[in-house]
Amino acid sequence: MGKPEPPSLDVANRELLLQAFAAFQQGAQTADWASYFALMSEDYCFWYPLPGPYLGKNEGKARAVTYFTEASKAIRSTFKAPYRRAFGVGAGGASWAVFECEVEGAIEGVAFTNRVAVSFDAVAGRLTGHREYIGDVAPFMAPAG
Repeated sequence: MGKPEPPSLDVANRELLLQAFAAFQQGAQTADWASYFALMSEDYCFWYPLPGPYLGKNEGKARAVTYFTEASKAIRSTFKAPYRRAFGVGAGGASWAVFECEVEGAIEGVAFTNRVAVSFDAVAGRLTGHREYIGDVAPFMAPAG
């Protein structure tokens, strides 16, 4: 008896994950998150890695919309083309993707360059969450004031 076949990535979810990254790039650069918000499920969940009101797990699309709207007032970022991306299938057939990128931008007018990994989750054609992994947190810890 051979090993069972691993679950395969649903083509529609793969396309959704690519759309999510493109919409995330656009929102980070322009503060226009409408395309990204349109992909979200109502039970969207995100994890934020830095101290403050969003540290840790955040649940619900409304909470995410508030976060992105508030963050865009202080931060503008340009995510360069990913130098690494990976796709997979997790528990219950949920699809995921991770994009590693170099990012340039400004936090309250102070320029920064960083490396980040952004992970997205999708189930049944809806974006259900994301996580951010930041290479150097220093630029985010002491914005100009």
